[in-house]
Amino acid sequence: MNAYEKKRQVGKGTYGIVYLGADKITGDSVALKRINTEQEENGFPITAIREVKILKALNHPNVVILKEIVTSKDSGKVPKMCSWFSNIWNTT
Repeated sequence: MNAYEKKRQVGKGTYGIVYLGADKITGDSVALKRINTEQEENGFPITAIREVKILKALNHPNVVILKEIVTSKDSGKVPKMCSWFSNIWNTT
C-alpha cells in the first residue's frame, strides 16, 4: 500500500469505500477500493472475488483496469487498486 497516496474519498457502499489516489512513482491517478471484510465469516467476500474475476476478463474504455490487489491485516479490510479514469468523476 506504500506505492499509492490516498487523496480523498469519492464513494462508499455496502461492500467498501473508494478513494481517489495517486501512484507515488508515476503520478498516475488511481481508484483505491477498500473492501470491507468484517461482515464475512469466511474471510474474503465472494462478491469481491467475482468483481476481481470480471475486471480481469474485461477490456473496454468505459471499464477500469485492475492494476493490483494488495492485502493487509488492517482491521479486516483489503484495499484493492484499480486504474482511475478522470472522465468518470471530476478529480478536482
